[in-house]
Amino acid sequence: MMRGGLVLAALLLSACAGGEGAPGGGGLLSFLSPASRAPQDSISVYGGSVTVRGPNGYCVDPAASRATSGFAVMASCARTANADRQPRLDALITAQVGRAGSAMVTGSEPALSALLAGPTGRDMLSDGQPVAVSGVDQTPGVVFVNFTETESTAPVAPPLMRAFFDIGDRLVTVSIRPVEGSDLDVTSERLLIAETIAAFRSVNAGDV
Repeated sequence: MMRGGLVLAALLLSACAGGEGAPGGGGLLSFLSPASRAPQDSISVYGGSVTVRGPNGYCVDPAASRATSGFAVMASCARTANADRQPRLDALITAQVGRAGSAMVTGSEPALSALLAGPTGRDMLSDGQPVAVSGVDQTPGVVFVNFTETESTAPVAPPLMRAFFDIGDRLVTVSIRPVEGSDLDVTSERLLIAETIAAFRSVNAGDV
């Protein structure tokens, strides 16, 4: 398969990042299960092949996650568990880990960035709503995209961010969505998603 086909396949997989029931619009926090459990900092997916972990102050919601298909939901530990740990930046974080052999970001950052900036990228970023891409950026091994849902019912559509990177031989996508009452701008979301990627890489250090 040519490189362009590999990048397109990566985007097709990334479209599943919210496909396990990740919310869009106003019912964001209702997506989380009741906060009546002990804090869980991480979750193993695909039978332990990869560990998903968020930044400090974030816990996994195991009931909303789907470990067998590589999907994980993270939010403030105060929202997902009996814990007082409140992160500096409050959002819902979802992660989708691809199957073995899906890694294809490293070395293809420019091609992936170009595809995300065009019509195909907009289609792949959509979780059921039309989106407008406001920016695409890359660092070695990571591609970031900023976008908004153009038909959002919120008075002001919140900025959204998604990052694409590889862990071992698997593609990973991480998405940031501000929760109601939080005031995250693009700079704050970029910081939060970078912290999430760092946590991912730290806990899977042998596969980076």
